[in-house]
Amino acid sequence: MRLPAALLFFVVMTLPLASLTVAGTITGTIKGPDGAPFMGAFVIAENSQNKMTVSVLTDKQGHYQIANLPATTYTLRIRAIGWSSDPRTGVQLTADQKVNFDFVLQRGTVRWSDLSTYQGRMLLPKTKEHDLAKGYQDTFFTTCMIACHSFQTRMAPTTRDEEGWRDRVKYMRDVIIGGEGGGRMSDAKVEDIVAFLTNEFGPDSPKTKSPADMPEYKSTLRPPSDKAMNISYTEYDFAGTKGLGPWSAVEDKDGMMWIPYYGRGNEVVRLNPKTAELTRFPLPFTETAGIHSVIPAPCGSRKYPSAGSGI
Repeated sequence: MRLPAALLFFVVMTLPLASLTVAGTITGTIKGPDGAPFMGAFVIAENSQNKMTVSVLTDKQGHYQIANLPATTYTLRIRAIGWSSDPRTGVQLTADQKVNFDFVLQRGTVRWSDLSTYQGRMLLPKTKEHDLAKGYQDTFFTTCMIACHSFQTRMAPTTRDEEGWRDRVKYMRDVIIGGEGGGRMSDAKVEDIVAFLTNEFGPDSPKTKSPADMPEYKSTLRPPSDKAMNISYTEYDFAGTKGLGPWSAVEDKDGMMWIPYYGRGNEVVRLNPKTAELTRFPLPFTETAGIHSVIPAPCGSRKYPSAGSGI
């Protein structure tokens, strides 16, 4: 599905943060309203200069540590499904500085856009009239989710009527995927997906305001393990891009990441993971390239696009 126009060019790529020689650290503790340590909350530090964000998870003592942060100003916020907390803005971090910020969470709302794909398949409404359990839902998840995306950011926050969803699905097929008239997405599949989206995210959707209101919601929750908390990942702002967005990424011998744009993007980008700087290499033709990967040259210093449908 197409992102709303205001969000179309905001794309992130998840990659490990490179080690920095001069960097600061933010630490702290997250607690619930009862004062108990909160495990499994995302703590997110956003670099105000280049919009690069680093996220970590709290351990069973509620502790977190975000290391290797360049000296600049940060916004620090917490993301925990069903919980809320005020962000800390204007956090000044100097080289080799270590600062501490603690948070206390309050009860919030579980949104449909918070669900995992597994939870969505279990909890999104099914109706006998459209046989969503066996037909339309499976068509949506296998055609859209496996190929490109699921429902969380592009569908769940949005309400459209049948014609509105049909317009978006046809845009996906005819513009992003390409190939007027079907290909992997026939007219019948388009209508199946439109019926599913209208039922789930239309003005008369039967779903509850929050999935947490459903008795089945608790059975879809999985307690995190200690090992799962050992994660740190970095997101980069690819604002100003066109096409379907970044696809796969390959690192060269100098630590630069080479990233093609799928569909009609017709571009390869080199990302410096230390600075978030993007260097763009447009392809010299207008046809849809359909690039889906880059391949290292034998010396490891340059990358070459691997064709999808157009090269």
